[in-house]
Amino acid sequence: MKVLIVFENVPETTDIFIVEANEEDLKDLRLSHGNYINSVDNEDIENAISRVNLRLGSPNDYSAEAATECGLAYEEVGKWDGSAVDTGEPILVYEGRIEMVVVTGFIM
Repeated sequence: MKVLIVFENVPETTDIFIVEANEEDLKDLRLSHGNYINSVDNEDIENAISRVNLRLGSPNDYSAEAATECGLAYEEVGKWDGSAVDTGEPILVYEGRIEMVVVTGFIM
């Protein structure tokens, strides 16, 4: 499924990604939606957001320990690296491009 992820790093930046998500990814994305690291008191949700974040990042930026801490196989780290959308222009949505929108992130 094509998913548009709005990942907010409050109060600094907002990054947008378009990713292809499988069923396991969708479980984490659904748990993450509307929630932010450092503002939710639920370990399952915090771990889901961490797994989403690790998939979005570069494998060079995270250790195997970071993946283990949130329950993600290290091979999944960076799975969506390079999926960031240029926010200099509006995002064009057309048939088949986006099937779900998830808003999540990190509060500093």
